[in-house]
Amino acid sequence: MKTCVYLDDPKVVAYLKTASGDMGVKLDKADNHFGLKHDALARAMYKAQAKNPADGSCTSLSAEEVTMLHEAAKAGQIPASYGSVHC
Repeated sequence: MKTCVYLDDPKVVAYLKTASGDMGVKLDKADNHFGLKHDALARAMYKAQAKNPADGSCTSLSAEEVTMLHEAAKAGQIPASYGSVHC
């Protein structure tokens, strides 16, 4: 089953908490800082778990990201809980 470096690696998690910019910019900065390859599924997983610091709402996912999460969950590539994401 796929893991998400943005959620599972403590160094990356800490870095993302301090990085400035919107979600995409933060993820790009983390990729560059840690030499990570762009991973759309891992980014969608992170965005599905991330909360907006201003109001605690979930971060907006594109329709493509939601579909990707649902398909990966259905295929057993990621936890089934991502199959019900709709943010």
